[in-house]
Amino acid sequence: MDASFKDRLARLRREAPPKADPKATEAPAPSTESPPAPELPSWWRARLATRANALNPPAPDALASPPSDLLEVSNERGAFAVREQRLPLAHRHGAFELATLRRIDAQRIALIAKDERLAQLDPARALLLDIETTGLSGGAGTKAFLVGLGWIEDAQLVLWQGFLRGPEEEAALLHAVAEHVERSDALVTFFGKTFDRHRLEDKMRVHGVKPPFESRAHLDLYHPLRALYRPALENARLGTFERVLCGVERQDDLSGAFAPEAWYDFLAGRPHRLERVFAHNRDDVLSLATLCAHLGSLELFPQLDAAADDSLRALESARLRGLARVLAHHKLWSECEGLARAAAELTRDEAQRCELEELIALAQRRASRSRRSR
Repeated sequence: MDASFKDRLARLRREAPPKADPKATEAPAPSTESPPAPELPSWWRARLATRANALNPPAPDALASPPSDLLEVSNERGAFAVREQRLPLAHRHGAFELATLRRIDAQRIALIAKDERLAQLDPARALLLDIETTGLSGGAGTKAFLVGLGWIEDAQLVLWQGFLRGPEEEAALLHAVAEHVERSDALVTFFGKTFDRHRLEDKMRVHGVKPPFESRAHLDLYHPLRALYRPALENARLGTFERVLCGVERQDDLSGAFAPEAWYDFLAGRPHRLERVFAHNRDDVLSLATLCAHLGSLELFPQLDAAADDSLRALESARLRGLARVLAHHKLWSECEGLARAAAELTRDEAQRCELEELIALAQRRASRSRRSR
């Protein structure tokens, strides 16, 4: 090895380690504390606060015991629970007595709903139906744990609410519901053609219960009411229609969004709000009666003048516009023109006025053509 290299190596070995720089910052000791949790977005905090306000503090009906007044009934598929009430037809739900349901014009309903089968609708043979489920998506995992039915019997409205005390009672409840549907001539629901009927049909097939819906006339109130009034309302929900059209103001109503949680709390033995779910379902069934009565008593002529306040003008204009379109569907052109003109006089919406003027012109042409062909 080269001598000069040996000298350098030896010199390096004899040198002391370099001194620490006094300006250097000493590395901090590792922290044993957990890092702070990231702050939730403001919109999420607001949502959690709204949910907490809705659920806490516990209301008097937040009990761990089963809902009161339930009776156990049995059939060939097993047992389940029922709450049954009977209301006199003089009972008022909003601005309507239940007796009004008996005086509906079935021909008018068939015309507005565009369903000839409804021309034979007999309120005494119709079944009001509304369900509360564990979800909206359907499928085998979704359960209709509360089924509300209503029908007229002996000058009373029978309100029947079938309830699952556990998932094992589902087949028995569905069997009983199918029997009630089979004894009726028609169904009355709100959004039932899209939701309630199919949820029940799917689960009936799972349990080997023959679905009885296909052979019955079905008045789904959502569709004709939306066609008539949606332009004048903030949305097309049942609560909006019942309030605006029938004067129904619910007190301390529990939103249907909380119904699944109430049932799961009941199953787990926790305090629950099932009494409020029963009350919500009861009001839904009663609103089916009043909205059916409203639809079956509509007049096919203007009921307001231009001096009415803006909200009533908008509602009446929407009603007349919707009816004019219904009459156009049935090729009743002269009547269509009259209602379209009345709607145009009431509306202050320029787009709606243009649409109505086009409908008036169409009705005039078709009516003239029809007269010439006679």
